[in-house]
Amino acid sequence: MREVIAYVKWEIEGARLLNFVNKNMVLNTIVYTMEVYSHQGVNVLAIFDKSIGKVDCQCGFWKKNGYACRHMFYVMKAEHLKEIPDRLVLKRATTAQWLFILGAQRLLMFQMAISGLTSLFQRLEGEYRGYA
Repeated sequence: MREVIAYVKWEIEGARLLNFVNKNMVLNTIVYTMEVYSHQGVNVLAIFDKSIGKVDCQCGFWKKNGYACRHMFYVMKAEHLKEIPDRLVLKRATTAQWLFILGAQRLLMFQMAISGLTSLFQRLEGEYRGYA
């Protein structure tokens, strides 16, 4: 859990490295264009939907890592949001849910996790039989 907090802090601090390029309104959605300070000319788009409070970004970081990217934090700051939107807050997940997420992202790591759990369960069953 501490690792996730450190990574989120890194993304929040990384929002300072973004330069504002443009802001457009499309219906209830505000589209932000920004660039990374060290990569001028490389633009990233992020959106804020005022009607439902949704923040999203084209970089795909949220879908890959499960927490908001620096672009999303930039938009939250620019929109003066007082709280992080609920859908961006990690909820406690069960082991099965984490394995499902891991399997969807990295098959080899998922297979290694399942193999490790299988051997752990076999060892525990063996030890249990020794006590019974």
